[in-house]
Amino acid sequence: GLNFPAITPADWDPANFFYQLYLVAGTIVLLIALQIRRSRFGAGLLSIREDEDTARMLGVPTERYKRIAFVASAVLTGLLGVIYGHSLGYITTDSVYRDDTNLSLIVYSLLGGMGTLFGPVIGAFMLVFITQVVLARLLDFHLFATGLLLVLLVLAAPGGVLGFVRSYRLR
Repeated sequence: GLNFPAITPADWDPANFFYQLYLVAGTIVLLIALQIRRSRFGAGLLSIREDEDTARMLGVPTERYKRIAFVASAVLTGLLGVIYGHSLGYITTDSVYRDDTNLSLIVYSLLGGMGTLFGPVIGAFMLVFITQVVLARLLDFHLFATGLLLVLLVLAAPGGVLGFVRSYRLR
């Protein structure tokens, strides 16, 4: 593994410093995603998602847009990974690549609403609250309850919480 020097200012609590750093970085990422979504580039990406061949026939430079999206995703992920590595103080293969982290990202999106900007954020808040606060003392039951919640949510609200709220508001 690799050890990193401390970047926390001397008079700051490291937990508070990294919390605020993550909060600022997350806000910046959400603002960038919002700008992309509202731009011509974002409209092109949505058309590529729906039907790439039709988007190409309508003049959307699909290869270039996909390349730009890939690079932007890699840059933002890399920047947040640097913050994560420094918050740990070291990195090893076990600390930065964990299956539960990858699964959690998918579950957050499912719970909040796939294809939405704030759905994964809402899903993360909900799942962390449920697992860390509500089910904190029931460690053996915690994984079962989380799985049951996800199955019920996918059956009852396939669009996640935001999809359910939107469909309820339309009624």
